[in-house]
Amino acid sequence: MENEFEEVDLGDISRNKSVTFNAKLSATGQLGTSVDNTNSVSNENGRTSKSANENDVYNKDGKVIGTVNGSGDFTSTKKSGNTTTTKSGASANAAGEIGYVNAETLNEARLLKLQRMKAGFSFAPKEIVVSQEGRQNGDISNNVFVDATLKFKGSDLTDEKNVYAFKNLFDERYQPVAANDMLLGRRTISYVKCSGSQPLMLDVKYEGSLRAVENLEKQTGESALEYDDKVTMYKLPMKIATAAQIDPMLFCKYVYRISANNSQGNKIVLRISWKKEEELDLFSDDKPEEFLRWLKLQIDKEDPKTLSTDKFEMYFEVSEKEKVYLAKKKMTGEDFKKLKQLKDISLEVRTE
Repeated sequence: MENEFEEVDLGDISRNKSVTFNAKLSATGQLGTSVDNTNSVSNENGRTSKSANENDVYNKDGKVIGTVNGSGDFTSTKKSGNTTTTKSGASANAAGEIGYVNAETLNEARLLKLQRMKAGFSFAPKEIVVSQEGRQNGDISNNVFVDATLKFKGSDLTDEKNVYAFKNLFDERYQPVAANDMLLGRRTISYVKCSGSQPLMLDVKYEGSLRAVENLEKQTGESALEYDDKVTMYKLPMKIATAAQIDPMLFCKYVYRISANNSQGNKIVLRISWKKEEELDLFSDDKPEEFLRWLKLQIDKEDPKTLSTDKFEMYFEVSEKEKVYLAKKKMTGEDFKKLKQLKDISLEVRTE
């Protein structure tokens, strides 16, 4: 058993928070000197001159035939100027800006849920107590399911047996396969015998309390808590419900053996020799009726070869010296004749 929990949704809660920090510093500066120096020098000189000359002109014979006069005024003017400008300066401009911004936004949302025990269990000698607790807008369960493991220890109802299980008994047409082709296994089981088992009766009782909350007189009861309220517990007296009955077929099991009557009318039991020589027992959970069907179909086939195998031996023991074989290494016609004489082959519940 285990406790049962439930989750109660209480809604959600949210928180928003924004923080901003901004620091900014700026500076502008100018530093400089400047000197302009200009020098101008101007010179002008003028000169005027006159000249006159007269020359004779001769022919090829050396005779004077005329004269040439050349005269004129010559004026010469010279101007010169020189301007020198000298500038000397230094200038510096600076601008600086420092900024720091820190912005943070917090968004928090949280779902509020509560996990509480809805059902719990406690144990005492011969008693199991199941407890439930309701809540506002949430009642207790109308049905409580209890899974219990019943353990019988040191009782006459329990037993331990070696049992065999068979597989691959039939082919696709549901015809019996040869003894050499089927599979078998052996295991030891502990079980509750159905013989002598009675229904288990469980007495059921229930009780409880009802919790009621109301406002006190002349108080508004505006608080969501209950310190200003009146809480009253109403007792529900114990009552006896219908007893729970557990059918023994839900927990008990059967172990079978295969028996038959020989020609003298004596009951004989099937045994097996495989790893160990013992009675062949079949467990109710392993479909023992399937093996019985295989056995009867093999007898009806009347083919000794299908019952020949070197894996194991199966036989009905009449006495220590007399056996009626169902399967062995080499089945003969005589062996099969004795097998055909058996009657009332059936499953028998083991009670001892």
